[in-house]
Amino acid sequence: MSARRVRPAHRLAAVLGACAVALTACSSDELSPTADGSGAAATTSTPHSATTSAGASAGAPTAGTAAGGTAGVTGQAPDPSAGDGVDVATDPPAPAPNSGSGGSAPRAVDVTVTYSGYDASASAVVAGGVVLGVVEDTGTCSLVLTRGGQRATASASAAPDVSSTACGDLRVDRAQLAPGSWDLVLTYSSPTSTGTSPVQEVEIP
Repeated sequence: MSARRVRPAHRLAAVLGACAVALTACSSDELSPTADGSGAAATTSTPHSATTSAGASAGAPTAGTAAGGTAGVTGQAPDPSAGDGVDVATDPPAPAPNSGSGGSAPRAVDVTVTYSGYDASASAVVAGGVVLGVVEDTGTCSLVLTRGGQRATASASAAPDVSSTACGDLRVDRAQLAPGSWDLVLTYSSPTSTGTSPVQEVEIP
């Protein structure tokens, strides 16, 4: 009876020993390197390290970028208002042309008719007058007769006097005038003076 009890114990020990060997072999297979010489843990960590390195490289500024940023801050455009410090000579504006003598318009003067009317013996309308306050020998006197759309004139040079300028003995022939009432004025014109007398009426027979 003692021999029969010992045999099962030896068999159990043998089975346990075989299991222990099998477990050891399984553990060695898990921890053993792969055929290319790298472990699973190394394979997993390699992409992470590569990603981290790539991110760091992308985030770091390059030398060209840093230089460009500095140039953008310190660069300044030239000021066009500063000038180049050189004085440029310019021509003065041309003077405006003068109108008449002395560069001013003729002044208005008073013209007075001293006599006027139709002279039958001369067969003409005659008139004379004076320009007050003007003494000059450059003026012209004109006798002007108008009636509707008709117009007749006679002109002569004015003559200077002591304190005035005379317009004497101006005539318009009867042949130029139709019978009826005409308006008569005496005018004076010179480079410095101009004027017209009040209107008078003259009857042509």
